[in-house]
Amino acid sequence: VLLGDYLFTHAFHLASTVDVTACALIGKATDRVCEGELCQTLNAGNLDLTEAEYFDIIDGKTAALTAVWGRLGAHYAGASAEVVEAMTRFGTLVGQAFQIADDLLD
Repeated sequence: VLLGDYLFTHAFHLASTVDVTACALIGKATDRVCEGELCQTLNAGNLDLTEAEYFDIIDGKTAALTAVWGRLGAHYAGASAEVVEAMTRFGTLVGQAFQIADDLLD
């Protein structure tokens, strides 16, 4: 938990040296991760989750973080809006894949 807290606060520290856009996007992703973790805890052992509900939960975990990394990287590299969105989607899919594998290992 402390390592995760450190990574979040360090990300905010680094973002504060860039601009308000980075801080806002990281803040939104952090909010989403906390929501996803709470939803997962509330649904622990719930075998009646639909596929859509499961993906909503995992989108609020690792996928939210990897999506924001893709978005910020593309944005600050000067990519077009289309590429920024594509990298955001790619980050989401990578995060979903990671979370599915992690859940299966649990």
